[in-house]
Amino acid sequence: MSARSYVLLLKETEGARQVPIVIGEREAMAIQYSNYGRFFISQPPIYNVLFNLMKANQIQITQIQITEFREGTFYAHMLYKGEEETGMQPICIGDAMAMAIVGKIPIFMIKELVERYGTAQTQEQDILTEDTPAPRAAGNKNLKRYLTTELEKLMDSAIEEENYELAAEIQEELTRRKKI
Repeated sequence: MSARSYVLLLKETEGARQVPIVIGEREAMAIQYSNYGRFFISQPPIYNVLFNLMKANQIQITQIQITEFREGTFYAHMLYKGEEETGMQPICIGDAMAMAIVGKIPIFMIKELVERYGTAQTQEQDILTEDTPAPRAAGNKNLKRYLTTELEKLMDSAIEEENYELAAEIQEELTRRKKI
């Protein structure tokens, strides 16, 4: 795993196990954009462009299937349907996760992989749900990745959500930048 890799935890819909999936920075940023960043960039990410092209050609992704684990990497397939055909296409696991999350497409993993690589959630992880936004930063090192305009918007969101610890960290980073 490189320094610019992220771990995405896939949780069972009926169960307590979760499986860690390593994705790249590009995919992680696409997911973040879909959740928080609609106002941060002026051009749409590639996943949005692909969805628009598929929609224009009446093709719909129906699901992502994670089917194999080999040499430290999960392998996935994207199932799709169009007007005249249905099909399955191999897809990079990071792209598959980004497309599934951005496009709200169901993700399925074969049972053997969940049993082998899944781990039980801890109590602390149970507190976070899909409705609870994940912490956007865990210290000033992560905040350095944001543009100043992004930080200002995150500051507003943090204050609105009454997340004053995050707001304080953002303020420290903004102050540090003003001194440079």
